[in-house]
Amino acid sequence: MSKPVLYMGKSGVGKSSALRNLPPEKTYIISPNAKTLPIPGAATKYVEGRNLLVCNDLLDLKDYIKQVADNAPHIKYLVIEDFTHFFSARIFSSVFASQTSGNAAFQRWMTFGTDVFQALFADTQNLRSDLFIIVIHH
Repeated sequence: MSKPVLYMGKSGVGKSSALRNLPPEKTYIISPNAKTLPIPGAATKYVEGRNLLVCNDLLDLKDYIKQVADNAPHIKYLVIEDFTHFFSARIFSSVFASQTSGNAAFQRWMTFGTDVFQALFADTQNLRSDLFIIVIHH
């Protein structure tokens, strides 16, 4: 069973900066945007295609987490950077925003909650035990 960790705090308190303490050769970051990490040398330490993936689709996270867990045994820290932006991308999508009345308006929040759980926690018991899944959220 992998170990999920939630790292939460206000914007600007150093959540992303704390990533400097993780060894890049054992760390994989999934980021919802292409912003530069606030870590000295981040552009050379975290390279897309090697140990960085830019993706903002909440529904794809589960598959990416499983791919890293199954195919990259050297990765010990899988970081979901800026998870709040995954929420925003989902909530502001045209499909979500179009469900505005009746049961659909209520159901979209149930679906959203299920999607978040499925993305992060549904398979943690089936992933290798030496993997930490670190979710950074504000």
